[in-house]
Amino acid sequence: MAGFTLVEVLVSAAITVLIAGVLFGIAGSAVTSWTRLQGVLETEAAAGRALDELSDDLEGALCFDDESVSLAISIQPGTGISGNWVDGEKPVADSLVLDADSLVDARFGVAGVWLRLFTTRRGKDPRTSDPAAPVAVGYQLIRREMVPGNAAPRYFLYRAEVTAAATQTAGFALDGEAYATASSADGEAGNLLVPPVRRVIAENVIDFGAWLYSRETDPETGRTRIARVFPQSAGSLDYQVTFTRGAGAPMPGVVDVMLRILTDEGARKIAALEAGKISGDWWSIANAHSRVFTRRIAVRGSGLP
Repeated sequence: MAGFTLVEVLVSAAITVLIAGVLFGIAGSAVTSWTRLQGVLETEAAAGRALDELSDDLEGALCFDDESVSLAISIQPGTGISGNWVDGEKPVADSLVLDADSLVDARFGVAGVWLRLFTTRRGKDPRTSDPAAPVAVGYQLIRREMVPGNAAPRYFLYRAEVTAAATQTAGFALDGEAYATASSADGEAGNLLVPPVRRVIAENVIDFGAWLYSRETDPETGRTRIARVFPQSAGSLDYQVTFTRGAGAPMPGVVDVMLRILTDEGARKIAALEAGKISGDWWSIANAHSRVFTRRIAVRGSGLP
C-alpha cells in the first residue's frame, strides 16, 4: 500500500489547522457571549433586589403630623458622609447633572443620594410584639473595601435599618441627635450615617438617584397632577419632609428611583482605571459598561398620632 506523499501530509495538516482555528474561534465567541449574558443577568438580578427593597420602604413611608423630619434626601456632591468612602477616580465636576430630560441621563454627585425615611417593618421583629413597628432606614452609596486591607475598593449600595426599639428610643425625627451620631453597630440609630458592612444590598452601583414628585391640583382643570419637587435646580441638593398641619414640605406622592450598575466587565475596567493600570475617561468607560435601572414608586405615606 502506497503511503502519503509529503505534499498530501502538508495539505492535510493545513486543513486540520484551519478547521481547528475556525472551531476555536466559534468556541471563544460562544464563551464570550455566555460571559456577557451571565453578567447581564447578574446585573439585572442585583438591580431587581435593590429596587424591590426601595419599593417596599417607600410604599410604606410614614409622615408625622408635627415639625419633625419624616423623610430626607440629599445629593452628595462630595464623597459621602459615612467617613468610610475611599477616594477613587470618579470626577466630581462631571458627576452632577440635575437638568437631564430623562432620569436615565441624570447624575447625582460623586456619592449619589443619601435617602432616609421611616417606614413600616416588613415581617416579624423578634424584639417587639408589633409586626408593623415603625423603623428608620437609610440608603447610601459608598466606595470602600469590603474587607479592609484585603481587596480593592468597589462601589456598594447599603440599606441600613434601625431596630424598632432603637427607633422608638431615638424618636421619629430624622434631624434628631441620635441619628446624627455615627455608629456602625448594627441596628443603632447612627447606622443612618455609618451603615454596617453586612448591610450591602448591591455591588458595582456607581450612581443612585431619585426624583420626587408631589400631587397637586391643576387650578385650570381641577385635575390632580404631579410636579417635581426634588431636585428643582442645581442648588437644590436637599429635601426634607416637614408636615405641620398642612404646611411645610409635603410627603412626595411619587418617587422615581435610578440605579446605574457596572457590568462585570465594567467593574474590571473601572477597577483597572482607578488602579492606574489603564488610561481613559472615567464616565466614558462607565457609560459603555453599565446599565441603568429605574422604577416609579407610589408613596402611600400615612400620618401617625
